[in-house]
Amino acid sequence: MKPESCFKIDRNSIAAHPREFRAPSAIAMNRAQARERSIGQAWEELRLLPELELEIGCGVGWHSLHRAMTLAREGRSSRGVVAIERTREKFDAFARRLAQHSVHQVPNLTGVHADARLWCAREVTKPIFDQVWILYPNPEPGRPQRNWLREPFFSHLTRIVKPGGRLTLATNSENYFTHSCDAHEHWRRSWEMQRSRSWSKATEPKFQVRTHFERKYFERGENLFELELIRLPP
Repeated sequence: MKPESCFKIDRNSIAAHPREFRAPSAIAMNRAQARERSIGQAWEELRLLPELELEIGCGVGWHSLHRAMTLAREGRSSRGVVAIERTREKFDAFARRLAQHSVHQVPNLTGVHADARLWCAREVTKPIFDQVWILYPNPEPGRPQRNWLREPFFSHLTRIVKPGGRLTLATNSENYFTHSCDAHEHWRRSWEMQRSRSWSKATEPKFQVRTHFERKYFERGENLFELELIRLPP
C-alpha cells in the first residue's frame, strides 16, 4: 500500500546516516537498573506473551492504560503492553492512575520508570514487539539529531521489532515530522512507510485523542502529524 503522504521529502536535508547503536557498559547498565522501578505485571511474565506492544515515553500512562484495557475487553489475552517513561513525576502519576484499576481490568500491562534506550538494550535483544508507539516526543528543535529515527538507538529498535510489526510516531511539530520522514530514507530496507498524514480538529472533529498532550494540541486547533512504518523482513 502506498503511503498517504501530504509532504514532499527534501533529500538535500537528510542528515548523515545515524551511527550503529552501541550498548552501554555493564557498569552504566547496572547503575541505570538500580534507579528503575516497575508497576503492573512483572516484565518477566509479560515478555512470555506471544504478542507485545511497546510505548516509549508513555507520560502519565493514559494511552498505555487505555490500550491495555481495550485489549482485555476484546479478549486478546495473548497481547501485552510495556510502557516506559523516564520522567519521575509523570511516572508517579501513571502509577497512581494504574492503582485505581484492578488487575482484572488491566491484566497485561507493565509500566517501567527508565530510560527506554538503556532498558531495551538490557532487556530485549530479539524481535519480540508487534507494535511500537512513540506519541508526542519532545521535538527538541535545537537538537534535530535527537529525532528518534536519527538516533543510533533506532538501529537497536529495528532489531527488536518483528517482521510485519508497526511503528507509529505522532507529533504536533511539522519540523519533527518532516525530519522523521526524511530520516526514513536511511531505513527503507528495514521499514516501509505505510502512511503519513496530518489532521486537526477542523478536519477530523470526531478524532479520539490518545494522550494528554494530543488532547491539548487537538483542542487548541493545532495540526497534528503521524507516520506509520512497517518492519520489513531482514
